[in-house]
Amino acid sequence: MSNDLEKLPLVVNGKTVIFPCVEVMALSTTPKADGAAGYVRFYEAFAKRYGDRLRYYQLSDSTRWKKFSPKDLRKVPGWFEDARTLREPLLGIVMHTHEVANEPRPPLFDMMFDHIYAEYPRGMFRIVLPLEVVGEDGAELLELVDEAMTEFPVHWGSAGYAFYWESTDTKIDGFARQWLGRHLARHPGLSNGDFVTWGSGVEQGLATINWLTFVGDELIAQLGGRTALEAAVETAGIGLRSYAKGAALQAGPLPELGSVNRRNKLESYREVGRILAPVFAPEDVLTQIDVKGFDDPDKRLAWLRRFLP
Repeated sequence: MSNDLEKLPLVVNGKTVIFPCVEVMALSTTPKADGAAGYVRFYEAFAKRYGDRLRYYQLSDSTRWKKFSPKDLRKVPGWFEDARTLREPLLGIVMHTHEVANEPRPPLFDMMFDHIYAEYPRGMFRIVLPLEVVGEDGAELLELVDEAMTEFPVHWGSAGYAFYWESTDTKIDGFARQWLGRHLARHPGLSNGDFVTWGSGVEQGLATINWLTFVGDELIAQLGGRTALEAAVETAGIGLRSYAKGAALQAGPLPELGSVNRRNKLESYREVGRILAPVFAPEDVLTQIDVKGFDDPDKRLAWLRRFLP
């Protein structure tokens, strides 16, 4: 682990409450029933690798953590086969592998659907992994990502270094507001890890860039189509991973933190930002995003647009 990564955890009274991780986040505007196959595939990419280690889960309509049993591996796929569940406007679950129920740690799976407004269906998925998953060549991580995204009806999303904390704990959430900003400003390759905040306005356009930045078919069309996107990334020297319902722009072989202090502003990430700038959310939308750690709206906007031309 690099020295910079070692400085990122926040320890309070001997317990780590905020820590760096690798996050794979995929956001969708496709209703549950229409995107069922892709949603299940995303979950199964995680469950295949970590399902036998899961210890606890929490449903979105509960504050109680329940012990995980082998039959619970079928809970998420079962939801997408049940007509009544598919009609639920709010549906979510967190599953984690830590031995303490109310202290979720990676590897973990997190899913939330918000279909309260039928015209704005929002699906938010993420897999949170320990830093070691990156390895020397990123092959294990990329294999998981490619499998998870194979059929996922993505609108946009990202994968790379991020923070993780228990956001439903108001005390820890308060710590996050004090801790995250300085590190996000210093290391442009870090995401804030608040995937529900990203998902709450997913339909309004891309709002962040990371090592992998996912764009769905709708955004690809706005960029001129797949052929135009392929030409743009080739010219820029950026990788492109293609999926059935989208693509990922890959800014280098491995995720990076970057460092403003060392003038490492992650030029490959900036190339991705240049290509995707036309589908980035407008400024009036970005200023409404609650990025913990940035109370000043100008600093918040500058951080969100850090990789744009």
